[in-house]
Amino acid sequence: MISFFRKKQPEQERPNLFQTMNALAESLEAKLVLGDIKLPVLPIVASRVIGLAASRNTNLEDLSSLIHQDQALAGHVLRIANSALFASSQPIESLHEAVSRLGTSMVSELAAIVSVRGEVFQSTAFKADLDAVWRHALIAGMYGKQIATQLDRNAETQFMCGLLHSVGKPILYQMIAESGFLETIPVNRYYAFSDLIKRLHPLAGKLAASHWKLPAPVQSSCAYYTARKETIEHPEEVNITYLSARLASWSVAEENSEAMTEAVQRNSVVKELGLDDATMEFLMNEKDDIVKLADSITKA
Repeated sequence: MISFFRKKQPEQERPNLFQTMNALAESLEAKLVLGDIKLPVLPIVASRVIGLAASRNTNLEDLSSLIHQDQALAGHVLRIANSALFASSQPIESLHEAVSRLGTSMVSELAAIVSVRGEVFQSTAFKADLDAVWRHALIAGMYGKQIATQLDRNAETQFMCGLLHSVGKPILYQMIAESGFLETIPVNRYYAFSDLIKRLHPLAGKLAASHWKLPAPVQSSCAYYTARKETIEHPEEVNITYLSARLASWSVAEENSEAMTEAVQRNSVVKELGLDDATMEFLMNEKDDIVKLADSITKA
């Protein structure tokens, strides 16, 4: 039986928490294997926005018309477009103007960001955890876009791969919140869920990405970025997503030690992608700007 402990617990707490965590793990894994889970509903407009964003042929008219079909989404996009992050002397008053000024890529990304966060990252029991997962995912998406640009690949597809790579985590948190197990675990012991989430989230992400009919490279990234050697389809996108996630973890670390930095730079995936030292140095020098942009979008 697998133990999900990492921190030493007082002797009297161990049996109950140990048994509870393993019972929960077995229950969740059984549901995931059978596909017996309730997935959040991703609105049709959001799904189509993600698809458009991953296409090189997206145009202003198609994107503007699509977002107009969801008034709430349109309102959020306009609010962000008029936030301090993108503010100019003249306010943006229409989606058409937002797309014209910000570009189809940026607006499609904003629409995807608003849709995914609003529909998936909802559990109040794990708000702090979900906020951290969301921040990491957004930064990974931005790094994915940067890496794809350096490799002359589809930057928007790679942004979506990074943004959604860990979408299984909020789904699992919601399953845990609805399982009834929280009633037996003190709030200050919630950290014990971290290993369970880490192990099972790719399976949850694979189910969700397939259910939502996300672009094929995004589905592969959700399912295999933690086991990239096992992927058969879209290996390059999966490898970029893996590196994007590593760079995101490095970016949000409280202290970037020399060893941590070197571990990212010397990871075997860097060579597999054909990235040289100068490119890796450029990507790592982008950290402050990427984190600032992600935090600005989150707060807008």
